Amino acid sequence: MAQEYRRAFAQATNDPATFWPQAAQDLQWDTVPQIAIDDSRKPLYSWFPDGKLNLSSNALDRHVAAGRADHTALIHDSAMLGSVVSYTYAQLLSEVETFAGVLAGRGVGMGDRVLIYLPMIPQAVIAMLACARLGAVHSVVFGGFAPKELAARITDCEPVAVVTASGGIEPSRRIEYLPAVAEALSLAEPAVKDVIVAHRDGFEHGLADYRNQPINGQQVNWLDWDEQAQRGSTRRGRARAINPPALRAVHLGHHRGAERSGPRHRWLRHSAAVLDERNLRCASRGHHVHRLRCRLGRRPLLHCVRAADRRRDNGAL
Repeated sequence: MAQEYRRAFAQATNDPATFWPQAAQDLQWDTVPQIAIDDSRKPLYSWFPDGKLNLSSNALDRHVAAGRADHTALIHDSAMLGSVVSYTYAQLLSEVETFAGVLAGRGVGMGDRVLIYLPMIPQAVIAMLACARLGAVHSVVFGGFAPKELAARITDCEPVAVVTASGGIEPSRRIEYLPAVAEALSLAEPAVKDVIVAHRDGFEHGLADYRNQPINGQQVNWLDWDEQAQRGSTRRGRARAINPPALRAVHLGHHRGAERSGPRHRWLRHSAAVLDERNLRCASRGHHVHRLRCRLGRRPLLHCVRAADRRRDNGAL
């Protein structure tokens, strides 16, 4: 593994014009790029500027098409609940297609922003991949952030929708999310139209507490994730992957502690996809099941759903 990494590093350093087009061949492109690195505006470089692909399709669809539909794609291992839930590629693809259909039905499309304020549950991965499927930009805010900090990120991100849950579970307490979201919306500008909530048992506040309460004089649509998914579960309600241009962002994130005036970063979809694919190949000589234990949002999108035959997972992640 170390030797393979060193060989790849040396080739990327000494002959980038050959290395990166070869690396790009590992992905499924709608428009195959002819240029790996555009340095015409250096020191601002553009990766694969003439290519088009979809990260969600590369994370899921291509593996289903390759015969891996029944292989494990994601394991949610909850230390708080003592439960382990696994998703195959086919199951995860179905969930992502359906939720992408929910977002599309609410008017979310190419370039729109969706703020994700969730604990480390499968819905966080599903929401990120659903946004990528539509060409929308997702911004992940660590679940449990105080209303003021959440409001600052909403103001900066200007999302058309917020995706959240009833609450999060920590070793010594349960954190109610909906009061924090409602307060953050009252502090943020501009107004958010839709709030989609994944219901979790054991929390005091529910959708009924907020559905008919205007925020700053404006009505917010508080929507139940499961209800919306059930309505869109027919094939007509499923969203097909679109293929945005290379320089469209996939993720907008803030550095810890940063508010509106603070630093933030964007992940551009093509560079993140190719770099991540190469890193995983060097690190594992194959694919891994990803265990949902990491801090979502601190890794590129494809780190959050990486896949493979469960027989290859030795619990190292």
